[in-house]
Amino acid sequence: MAKPPHREMAKGVAFSAVVLCGGSSRRMGRDKAWVELNGRSIAERVFSAVNDAGAAPAMSVGGDVDRLASVGFDAYSDLHPGEGPLGGVITGLRASPHALTFVCAVDLPWLSAEVVRSVVAAATAGRAPVSAALLDRSPQLLTAAYRAEALPILERAFSAGERALWRAAEPLEVVGVTDLDSRALRDVDTPRDLRSG
Repeated sequence: MAKPPHREMAKGVAFSAVVLCGGSSRRMGRDKAWVELNGRSIAERVFSAVNDAGAAPAMSVGGDVDRLASVGFDAYSDLHPGEGPLGGVITGLRASPHALTFVCAVDLPWLSAEVVRSVVAAATAGRAPVSAALLDRSPQLLTAAYRAEALPILERAFSAGERALWRAAEPLEVVGVTDLDSRALRDVDTPRDLRSG
């Protein structure tokens, strides 16, 4: 399947996107990536958001690699399957060809290109290794832009046995990005979450 052309990059900045697709989806009862909402799978919706924001490439990590590639992702197997999102973030940052990479989970069906652009713009405006969307005053490390210098810090923590992303990121300066559409930051864990959206 031919990949759709990506839109204009956020303010001319070259960046990649990494969408983590390897979760177990136990509470949803099936793979979240392929749950449909208004006739489109969540994977397709998230791909559209990062693609429209200008991510090139738009990569996925984990999950059904062949099926994700058919949506348009540059699909990668997780180098650390079953080790949680930290391993997926490391896999994605290693594969990214750019110094700036937007990272999110696949369970964000209302993610918008505007939110992606805003987080990337915040990252380009400063020098912090991580710029993360704020939701209820809490930085969302799975809706965030990472600079390349964050990777060795995360890898060091992972090699030392850490598996929690938030603890691995503690040595990193994280800038919060405010005034974002809170609905676009809502993840879905159960079928009820989809209905309440």
